[in-house]
Amino acid sequence: MIHFSPSLKLASVHLSLSTTLLILVLIAFNNHLYAEIVLSEALSVEGYLDVCAEYNDLNQSAPSSGHSTLNADELSLSFLVEPDSILSGQLDIAYDGTDDGQGMQLDQALAVIRLEHGELTIGQYASMLGFEAFDPTGLYQSTTAYNLGLIGDFSVLNQYASGVKYSYSTAVNFFGISFQKGAVDIDANPLQKPYENTDSMVEAATARDWGAGLTSFLGGAYCLDDGGHRSSYSINAYLTYEIQAWIFAAELNRYNSKVGAQLSEHINQSPLLSLTAGAEDVLQFLLMANYTYSDTASITARISSSRHEATLFNDGGRTKADFMKFTTAHRQELADNLTIITELSLIKADSFTSAFVADGIQGTAHILFSF
Repeated sequence: MIHFSPSLKLASVHLSLSTTLLILVLIAFNNHLYAEIVLSEALSVEGYLDVCAEYNDLNQSAPSSGHSTLNADELSLSFLVEPDSILSGQLDIAYDGTDDGQGMQLDQALAVIRLEHGELTIGQYASMLGFEAFDPTGLYQSTTAYNLGLIGDFSVLNQYASGVKYSYSTAVNFFGISFQKGAVDIDANPLQKPYENTDSMVEAATARDWGAGLTSFLGGAYCLDDGGHRSSYSINAYLTYEIQAWIFAAELNRYNSKVGAQLSEHINQSPLLSLTAGAEDVLQFLLMANYTYSDTASITARISSSRHEATLFNDGGRTKADFMKFTTAHRQELADNLTIITELSLIKADSFTSAFVADGIQGTAHILFSF
């Protein structure tokens, strides 16, 4: 049975490295700890702790080039209420304690009503769009395809929204539609997305398992701003193919906005230039291959691209910027609940301003403990 619900992105806390490693050692080898902690017959909790080391060395004009960090990046908690009943609930909380974090966050707070045909979700919940998961436990790598490190996160797909969603799935088909209040991008990236805080938004998606390891997904979102005069839309499509120890994936995103330009949001973070937000067209793709060479280890190669054309100046002229990311990653399961993910990425940027001309490397290492 296919399941296209994205993984959960949950929480963060800032700890010293020695304290974090001690927690990992003590808990990872506790024989009484399982993937889910049952607090009562009706309530359980699950989550993960993510310790991350990151290094960025970009040949750019921004003063943060050569930046490195070492953090207890995320401590994730998800509370599940009556998960197997007709009426169930879920609460995901987040505390981002990294240097550029946003403090306490609410990722999901929802109720699910299981119907005879499908289910109804009410509250704040995860988007159906996107091939990649929202948290490192569901990723083949340690960073997402359109996150370019110090340059910014250029994903055009929303992550969470508040509204009502209907979904229906069988062994081979999936369909979902969501009517919601805008969208929110809860991420380590503090930048706002143009479609946040919009008045109304609709998201729809469909997927199919064609057999022989091939699956397809097609979805999109459309929203209006608070005045109802300007709109934006995004289209997301991807294919996955699994054969023996290999998994291949290809994704394409198309984004058009009259609400505001994401490109200007990122450039405005630079002290060198300040631009006016305007309309924008974005085309993105990723190609990925993952090979599992043992019961506990796999390697991944990925190419991703983000091409932007936006109105950034008052004269109405169009400005272009292209970004490429080449990634290799290794994932090793040390125990049932302990994983190490290492990654090295080459980032290339071609833009109209030196504030965005950045070529260099991004290296990350994650120690993930799940419970």
